[in-house]
Amino acid sequence: MFLKQNGKEPRGVLHVGAHECEERDTYNAHGIQDSNIVWIDGNEELVKKIKERGIPNAYHALVDEIERDVTFHITNNGQSSSILEMGTHATMYPHIQVVEKKAARTTTLKALQAKESINFSNLNFWNFDIQGVELQALKGAGHLLKYADALYLEVNTDDVYRGCAKLSEVDSFLEENGFSRVAISIYKNERPQGDGWGDALYMRMRKTGTLFDIGANHGIYTDVNRYKYEKCILVDANPQLTRELREKYKEDKGVHVVEAIVSNKDSETFYIANSDQISTADPEWISQSRFSKNYRWSPVQGIPTLSLDKLISLYGVPTFLKVDVEGYEYNVLLSLTQKVPALAFEWAEEKKSEILLTMEHLHKLGFTKFHIQMEDEYSYQVEDSEWYDYSMAYKLLQSICDKDRKQRWGMIWAL
Repeated sequence: MFLKQNGKEPRGVLHVGAHECEERDTYNAHGIQDSNIVWIDGNEELVKKIKERGIPNAYHALVDEIERDVTFHITNNGQSSSILEMGTHATMYPHIQVVEKKAARTTTLKALQAKESINFSNLNFWNFDIQGVELQALKGAGHLLKYADALYLEVNTDDVYRGCAKLSEVDSFLEENGFSRVAISIYKNERPQGDGWGDALYMRMRKTGTLFDIGANHGIYTDVNRYKYEKCILVDANPQLTRELREKYKEDKGVHVVEAIVSNKDSETFYIANSDQISTADPEWISQSRFSKNYRWSPVQGIPTLSLDKLISLYGVPTFLKVDVEGYEYNVLLSLTQKVPALAFEWAEEKKSEILLTMEHLHKLGFTKFHIQMEDEYSYQVEDSEWYDYSMAYKLLQSICDKDRKQRWGMIWAL
């Protein structure tokens, strides 16, 4: 999905850590034929079985950063075999044990490609699952890395294997080589805080443009979408959150944190809730929203206000404008007097009147295409076929919003 959204089609796969080629059907279903898949595994017996099944392009190799003598630790499940000794893996998964140790010699992807004359030119999706050695294998790829558009890697945040590279090291190396992490999942099968490993997706892309994240809260939207933008402007009115955001992004020179209420007014009171995600500058949100009965808000005076037009004068026109300010979206967008390339703002059906007024305002600014997203998903993308013209979107919102029900919500996108 991420490949296609960024204008790139998966043409072929390099899969290191083939095991039993479990992903073969998935690759085939996405139009990648067996002839365009290269399978590599360090377990000679598994590779032999793969070849016996008639699957082409299967190679036996322990891929590493350099060629060296190692001990290959083969486990009873096969999938956890590694040239590294087990770390926390041994205590988290005691049923998985090393059943054989073999003296072996590693190779690099460069050396394997030269030896086997493997054509890498169509292998633009790489999937590495080699138990803590993923970074070393990538470093050993050398110039071959230029053929990859996307990398799906097993990653570690803990010493799951002794000496395994950590997520931050992988991020840093791939950032230097033009890749950005766009998705990650850390598994929580054995420990509530996570098992210390998971999978991450990296895309080759050049960051461009500017994101305005209005109502940044803890920065989760920016975290998920940071890979797209050269510059991110995070705005929040909660002083505690802006302090946290400045600390969080202090090493990222492309992120700027602004403490302000974005508004069409010269001054406003901000109300901080005992759940910071529903803090607002809208008194009606406090008295009449779905949250009114179960939460408390404390007024804070003196927080500066800033219009979207002023933000644009300071940081330039945003490529994308996201507004999520708990019922105050209309006032935020009234402070915009020019069309920007794209935006999305939160809607909640109890604010039906303001939602429709916001739509009218955006249409007057020149926005002509709209999409109504139900609920929230930070990595959400709108397909080309999912846009409505202004009239249809306006009528749809009228029909789905019931201000007294106070249940439906989401984001409205506009181009």
